[in-house]
Amino acid sequence: MKVPQSTDGNQPQSGKPIRILNVDDSSDFRALVKEILEKEHHDFKVTEASTLTEFESHLAKKVSVPAIVEFALTFPP
Repeated sequence: MKVPQSTDGNQPQSGKPIRILNVDDSSDFRALVKEILEKEHHDFKVTEASTLTEFESHLAKKVSVPAIVEFALTFPP
């Protein structure tokens, strides 16, 4: 994802962080993804969800977009 950078390289030109929703049932994997993204891309703000309910809650609040979702999650029908 190419984002216009400010002169300090830490925030997009809009001054707002890019919010990413990381959905995974593994707390270890969520922590790793968050650490990597926020360390390498200072303009990313990672929010985490581990359940369908948390995921839907974040979407309803329009907290984060885009999303990283583990496709192997087992959600009830």
